[in-house]
Amino acid sequence: MKLSFLFVFIFCLSFTLKAQEIWTVYNEQNSILPNNTVRVLAIDQLNRKWIGTDYGLAMFNDTIWTVYNIQNSPLTDNTIRSLHIAADNSVWVGTMSGGLYHFDGSNWTNYNKNNSGIPDNYVRSITTDSQGRKWVGTVEGLALYDDINWRVWTTFNSDLFSNNISTLIYDGANRVTAGSVNGGIAVMIDTQMTVYCRNNSSGIPDNSVLQIAIDSSGHYWFASPAAGVFVDWGNLNWQIYNQANSGMPVSASTCIFIDENDVQFIGTEQNGFVKRSMPDNWEYYTVANSGLADNGIHALIKDKNGLLWIGTHQSGLQSLKMAPTGTVPTFETFGLYPNPVSDLLFIDSKEFIKSVKVFNINGSLCLVELIENMLDVSKLPNGTYIIELATENAYKRAFFVKI
Repeated sequence: MKLSFLFVFIFCLSFTLKAQEIWTVYNEQNSILPNNTVRVLAIDQLNRKWIGTDYGLAMFNDTIWTVYNIQNSPLTDNTIRSLHIAADNSVWVGTMSGGLYHFDGSNWTNYNKNNSGIPDNYVRSITTDSQGRKWVGTVEGLALYDDINWRVWTTFNSDLFSNNISTLIYDGANRVTAGSVNGGIAVMIDTQMTVYCRNNSSGIPDNSVLQIAIDSSGHYWFASPAAGVFVDWGNLNWQIYNQANSGMPVSASTCIFIDENDVQFIGTEQNGFVKRSMPDNWEYYTVANSGLADNGIHALIKDKNGLLWIGTHQSGLQSLKMAPTGTVPTFETFGLYPNPVSDLLFIDSKEFIKSVKVFNINGSLCLVELIENMLDVSKLPNGTYIIELATENAYKRAFFVKI
């Protein structure tokens, strides 16, 4: 327990100046977005946004919306579960019950269990490799299609521990990595499979992976529903970022996107999303502390203009223009004691304190009165808190734990 408190105190959680940010919401009420549950996002080479919802597919070019559904297109299922933009700028669409669709801008092609070798019509993930081969993750196995033949890997004919393939990513060279639900990850070098799972003592911290991202150094980052986010630094050297040792608000995540500056954007199911920049600076976005409309995050991606696009569970699609560089203050640390604390918390500061704010780990402001250099925290619920203060010369921030 003391070790966990030490980790929490060491890592610095920062908050952006929200007034410098521009949030835009697109939903069923103010646009023709087909549904407010946005599951997946993809951005093509023309910077068009492709949006997969629970009731149809949408394309938005920043001015005009186009919707594709069972009424106006060859789609036989409106529940979109995966999207991928191929090298030729065509779109691959995975559905819950209609199989896989390919759309080249004019023509649609459907691959389902009746007309192809795809193992199931529920397609959770898609990617393409440099040879143009299609890798397809379904709930009944992993498939490879080379435009002629299908090859399928399942728990019956391979080392897979789960047929439920939740995410796929291609590294641009010769590696495809598949994440699964309850089966760890499978690495495909060409067609040779290596599986890393808790069942085979690989050291992987969670058997379920919902999304994978690769940073500029080639390290793989995994969004996990039980272990927060973990990264493979090489040779199975796993590092975990969770609620106990970092700025992650919960030990779970739904999605991850890494931008060109190696900034990680991590979504959660009920606690908004976080932005982590090097060396270990965390910014936390929720409904309570920002313009975010919904704390349930399914998808995060940046477009060519630097806008962050956010797919939410029940509030539609949002875009976020980040605060300009230099608008986020630099924070110093300071001493607090005792820590953990049950009632009176003393601030070790010789400078005059102009203002003080206390946030819970969800980013919500807590009402705490400052008397000289002392806070009465006895009425706060037990948990981890961030105290942020301003003096004449600096901004300061530290963690404390209420017990």
